[in-house]
Amino acid sequence: MSKTALIITIGLATEPSIKRINKLKPDLVYFIHSIKSKENTLFIIEETKIKNYKFKLLDDHESVDDAFIKSLECINELKSEYNIVGDFTVGTKPMVAGLVMACYAYEGCDCVYLGESDEDSRHNKMGPVKSGQEKTKNQENPFENYAINEIKSGREFFDKYQFIAAKENFTNAKLKLKDSSLKEKSKIFIKIVNFYDYWDKFNDSLDDIKLNEYLKEMILDEINSKDVLKEYFENKIPDFFKQMKNNKKFLDKKISENTSESIDYYLPDLLNNAERRISEGKYDDAVARLYRAMELISQIRLNHYNVIDKSEINKKKTFLLDKQKLKKRLSKPNLAEVDEIGIKDWRNDNIKFVKLDSSKNYKLLKLFGKETKYEISKSTDKLVKNYFKINPQVQKRNKSILAHGLRPLNKVETLQLFKLVLNHSKKLCENIEIEMEKSKFPQFKGDMLW
Repeated sequence: MSKTALIITIGLATEPSIKRINKLKPDLVYFIHSIKSKENTLFIIEETKIKNYKFKLLDDHESVDDAFIKSLECINELKSEYNIVGDFTVGTKPMVAGLVMACYAYEGCDCVYLGESDEDSRHNKMGPVKSGQEKTKNQENPFENYAINEIKSGREFFDKYQFIAAKENFTNAKLKLKDSSLKEKSKIFIKIVNFYDYWDKFNDSLDDIKLNEYLKEMILDEINSKDVLKEYFENKIPDFFKQMKNNKKFLDKKISENTSESIDYYLPDLLNNAERRISEGKYDDAVARLYRAMELISQIRLNHYNVIDKSEINKKKTFLLDKQKLKKRLSKPNLAEVDEIGIKDWRNDNIKFVKLDSSKNYKLLKLFGKETKYEISKSTDKLVKNYFKINPQVQKRNKSILAHGLRPLNKVETLQLFKLVLNHSKKLCENIEIEMEKSKFPQFKGDMLW
């Protein structure tokens, strides 16, 4: 916008306002005045010969609230057509306070004051500024220091995976900032927090956009397209930036049209999620995820044998055993042992797909471990033997209030279980820790603030 509007409070003195108008030459002047100071506005208009002006009468010139509301009314009337400058040089203290508050509440306003040009500009260094020795002083937004603290707190909450609190901090900062570069940073941080909050809750999409595409298009591409963001992420928080790129590569492998071909990558993601809960002290939540990981390991390996219905995984992300496929994949001797596992509806020919619990999954895998015709059977045998070896220890932790007991678990117990499950995961995938590293959430810790 090329037009400028001046909002000015009017008190007893008129000379500062006349000088402001003559110097700024605004396209419109909005006078905020009391009943008593109305005459001074008319004098100022006559002296400056301005043609375009408006008046805003205060109900109470000693009320900050009234001055604030009336100042906001002025701003809202003008903001669509004008660049707005607020001058609070004259007027009662409540009038001045109200205008300043309104200017800082609306991010498009500049706030100015006609003050002393040097220490000799006042009589005896006190009192009114001498005529001709005034100097316009732009006032910095005092909320910006508070906003920077908000951003700092937001980063700390993010590092603790407290995403709701982090988002609130970054949002509060954005509302208080005027500096364009800081606003850009707070905006991108809000997107980043929202993204990782969705990922942390096991969502594969955000705003109907797949997470890997969202990370690229809405975050990484925006950072690379804006110099102020690119310089900041590359030079001030390079480790954070690098990890987001690693996350993008990981999500490209995890999120696909055919989930049946990418479910292996859900395991390192799940283990990282459990580790985040441990770091938060949410041990029972962590244990619930670790029990799920034990089951997921068996489901992934069964999928390797192509006995899980792929359409069910791809459409609903659920696991159903295809009985016909199982009958084809197992040799007759091993197939005869399936009855002993106790699979519900195994003998019901009208039912093609069945659900299995973790224990039955591993019992089936025990049979596959005997099938020498498959290359993965040897590693499957090791996986199953390890499961039955550690299962008694795993079940000791099954007393969690989020499992089958009533007592909460402590840190030591949870870390022991995490180690057991991680080592068990390596029986399925030797390089799982590499994938876990790629899918870890980035941290601000150790990076510079600005």
